[in-house]
Amino acid sequence: MRIDERAVARRTVAMAIVVAAALAPQAWAGDVVERARAERLAAAGRCDEALQALTTIATAEPGDARLIQQVGECQLRKEKYEDAVISLRRARMLDPTLHDADMSLAIASFHTGDFEGTLEAVTSARGAGSQRPELALYEGLALYGLGRDDSAAARSLESVAGVGGAARGIDPVANYYAGMAWQRAGDRDRARAALQEVIDENPGTSWAQAAQRALDGGSASGTQAKRMWARVTSGIEWDSNAVFRGEGVTLPDDISNEDDFLGVLAAELAGEVVQSGPWTVGVRADYLGTVHFDLTDFDLQYPGVGAWVDYRLSAANLLRLDYAFHYGWLGYDAYVTSNYLSPQWFHQFEAYGLFRAYGLLTYDVFHDDSGDEIAGPGVVGAPCVGTTRCGPPNINEAEARDRDGYGGGVGFDHTLPVEWLRGSVWGGLFWEFYQSDGSEYQFNGYGLRTGFRSEFAPKWALAGWAGFIHRPFHHASTYPDPNNPQLLAGQEYALSSDNRLDEVIDVELELAREITDSLSVSLRYAYTWNNSNVAVFDYDRSVVGAYLTWAWDR
Repeated sequence: MRIDERAVARRTVAMAIVVAAALAPQAWAGDVVERARAERLAAAGRCDEALQALTTIATAEPGDARLIQQVGECQLRKEKYEDAVISLRRARMLDPTLHDADMSLAIASFHTGDFEGTLEAVTSARGAGSQRPELALYEGLALYGLGRDDSAAARSLESVAGVGGAARGIDPVANYYAGMAWQRAGDRDRARAALQEVIDENPGTSWAQAAQRALDGGSASGTQAKRMWARVTSGIEWDSNAVFRGEGVTLPDDISNEDDFLGVLAAELAGEVVQSGPWTVGVRADYLGTVHFDLTDFDLQYPGVGAWVDYRLSAANLLRLDYAFHYGWLGYDAYVTSNYLSPQWFHQFEAYGLFRAYGLLTYDVFHDDSGDEIAGPGVVGAPCVGTTRCGPPNINEAEARDRDGYGGGVGFDHTLPVEWLRGSVWGGLFWEFYQSDGSEYQFNGYGLRTGFRSEFAPKWALAGWAGFIHRPFHHASTYPDPNNPQLLAGQEYALSSDNRLDEVIDVELELAREITDSLSVSLRYAYTWNNSNVAVFDYDRSVVGAYLTWAWDR
């Protein structure tokens, strides 16, 4: 939901152009002193302190349009653009005559990627008599983002450049994007003139550098590196069932307990490396690793790389194709090679949230195939010969338990902003399948997931989700019941004729506290119950963890 080079522009535009309207105190039926204090803080740009007080007062006075506008203005300053759009639309609905509400709504809509909404707000502001030059700026940026009429975008941007724009930081933004729009429209002379003006009037700045790259050919078709981000999370966890021990399964002699403490490290580095018109290409590298205090055979190393391609159909519609490759070691032995490919469609319903439909294809190769069971004499209950464990002689367990194979599924989910929650709720349904080379792991299944996120207090966030999967397998399992009396007596054991059936319940909660713009701490609890009619797969586990996360975004 971004336009070309917006990573370069986003923070500069927001800081240089977003000017809060004069906030005139007005009486209300509650605490007048607290409201006046909150308004003064907001007018002074101290929205960290003002936002919670304004939100609390607005909750008590839901019909006060001016107060709700102040909330939206502070959310805009804090770059909470989705929340600002909701607040400003509500304020405008309550009082269409509010001063500068449409201007602020245009800015917030632009930064959420809602370019149609930006143009609508610009038109409304002009209809109310506003002649602020920023309207032409955001009109041009939105037209450029839509990519439908690059010449109109360039003309709108040129109309604001030089009209007192330098004092507000508008000129380099307007001239740069005017140049890029003319370049994309094929008018190289006008493109060169606009970009050269950026270089001449803003020497040594990031705008001048970007303009020079465009003139040098680095953006000859509107292509330029965009946003990059990184995230590193480290922490410590306690896992109640680190070995995934099934019901009734006896632990090996060298494992004294199924629970353990472990260190966790997760990292991601990603960036949108190319954009050309409606196309965006991105790449990433990621890593997940665990180190157990005792159960080192279950230490996991799981690095991977990936790439995605986005195609912007319109302001509200985005197509994505996402690919990832991972290679995993378990206990420092090669464990799995994994690939996935996911086509996705996103649709933004403005104030009604984001819808996503997706497909998924996977291909996995496991490097630790299970061995074959020793064949019994061919009569259930007959004593095993030369061993204390034997199974049916007509089954090749090594082949049946071969997990290599392909899988996938389809599904959808929808995220809906909820104002009183100060966050959002989401939910979705999906269907899945896996076709392994062996019969043991072949299944079709379906399920649902739902969750929420709430920024319930300044710098605090609470998120959670729950899911259920019904997963019937195509065949009966080749694993015997650990409590089978024949198995315990050293006799040839019988297998169940019922097809395996798993039903999976997942629950997770995470509480996070922001320390700085880049650092946060969090606590997490997760519970999984894999309710299976095959004992070795019938397990549950709880995980409790504490984490430190560093995040960077450019």
